[in-house]
Amino acid sequence: MARPIKKGLSYFPKDTTTYSNRKIRRLRRDTGLEGLAIWDFLLCQIYANGYEIAVDTDYLFDAAEDLKTDESIIENVIKSAIKHNLFSAEIYDEFKRLTSRSIQEQYVKICEDARRKYHIASEYSLITTEATTVNTAETPATTVETKVKTAETPPKETLSTQRKEKKRKEKERKEKLIPISDFENRIVRVITKFQPYILTDQEKTAAGDLLQSLVDALEQRKQVANLDNVTNLFCLIYESLSPIDRQNFTLSYLVKHINRIFSNLKIWSQSQKRKR
Repeated sequence: MARPIKKGLSYFPKDTTTYSNRKIRRLRRDTGLEGLAIWDFLLCQIYANGYEIAVDTDYLFDAAEDLKTDESIIENVIKSAIKHNLFSAEIYDEFKRLTSRSIQEQYVKICEDARRKYHIASEYSLITTEATTVNTAETPATTVETKVKTAETPPKETLSTQRKEKKRKEKERKEKLIPISDFENRIVRVITKFQPYILTDQEKTAAGDLLQSLVDALEQRKQVANLDNVTNLFCLIYESLSPIDRQNFTLSYLVKHINRIFSNLKIWSQSQKRKR
């Protein structure tokens, strides 16, 4: 069995006129040069993760530590970037994730140029199938939004309606496959065998995100995404955690680092060979 598909990117192109973009200039006026540095940092983090990142208290703490600044400053930059449409307000308000249409278009184009497989979760998608390819001149993440022709893409209201409908159908499909309460009960039993654990409201939200990631991983490998297989995959992931990951373990932490943990999950491929 092949290792999990790498979601993140090792690089992304940047337009030489980035800082002439009116949106970026407004961000600079609001937050100064420090705000531009933080915005650049967030872009790198997003593309390193694929096309979006989850922003929670743990992420803000880690980012502030990396940048040697205050968490409140990073939050202010995020709010300003959302205000100026550099990130999607709708996705952030609903899921606390940073992404945008231009970022997703950029991500798809890079993957297609590299002939890499890719997947954008329906609930976070801001692009349609017809809009997954962009011209070379439109590749810069900061300028794509202003250069996409209206005639080539559906109106924003239509895209929003389509995205919500796709999200609803996908959620219904996965809930039929695996009720979230059953999944929560299973993983709590696994975790409490090794450490004290309480499933808080925040952790329940993370459990839903984790379930979706595990189901996607199984389906991408054409395996049956039922409760037993999802639980087995979670056990493999938990058992493979490094001492540092165990020390920091929460479901929110696991969701944040799931791509890195998947990439190091050698036991995943080994277990598949044993099943053959």
